[in-house]
Amino acid sequence: MSQKKVDEYKASKKNRAQEVKKEKLMKRVRTTAAILVTAAFVIWFGWSVYGQLTAADAEESTITEVNMTDFEEYYNGLTTTYGG
Repeated sequence: MSQKKVDEYKASKKNRAQEVKKEKLMKRVRTTAAILVTAAFVIWFGWSVYGQLTAADAEESTITEVNMTDFEEYYNGLTTTYGG
């Protein structure tokens, strides 16, 4: 039993440098993936807010024209008839 443990320790020690290198690489990959996902979310959120703000501005800037000639004629008729 003891010799088996010694052999396992020697095998793990032999491959330790490669395992550490692989772990560091995987840590970098996970960190990069997390940063990319976070950046994508922040960009999407900012774009959505920007879209909502510009849509609100576009709706507020619409110009509506009303033809008031009929009302003015009616009002002028009332003021001349009743002396307003």
